[in-house]
Amino acid sequence: MALLARMTRLLTADLHALMDRMEDPESLLAQAERDMAEAIAGDRQRLAACKAEQQALERHREQAARAAQTLEEELTLSLSVADDDLARSVVRRRLQQERASATLDDQADALRLRAERLEARIAAESQSLADINAEALRFRAASDTAPSQEGMISAEEVELALMAARRARGAKR
Repeated sequence: MALLARMTRLLTADLHALMDRMEDPESLLAQAERDMAEAIAGDRQRLAACKAEQQALERHREQAARAAQTLEEELTLSLSVADDDLARSVVRRRLQQERASATLDDQADALRLRAERLEARIAAESQSLADINAEALRFRAASDTAPSQEGMISAEEVELALMAARRARGAKR
């Protein structure tokens, strides 16, 4: 059993080494840059849609405020003429309007929170992209100065590729 486990580990290590030799760190970094840029663009589109939704909701809230003011005036008028049936009808509409306004307020709060989260995520992703770009520049500068190590993969290259893969996977969540 121990022999089988050791052979499995050796085979796994050999396969990983083969994959490491086949991977091009520069293309991995370029792909990570593209993935991160796409994630940022998608989040910016979602943020723009959220802001548009916030503006539309704000227009609805303004309409609701005007309707509430009109209902208040109608209630005052109906009470001044002592028409209880009319006053009940106005009170019922006013209560419905207040519930609708509360719902609009809740939606506005949810949209504001969503926009804040998207803005924070875009900022974090932009910083990650800047970090990847800086690492890519350092990698390219290092590879330009050391052409004799073309077949060898340095620990820095592995670290860069690992960082890019982690960021790319984190952006897709």
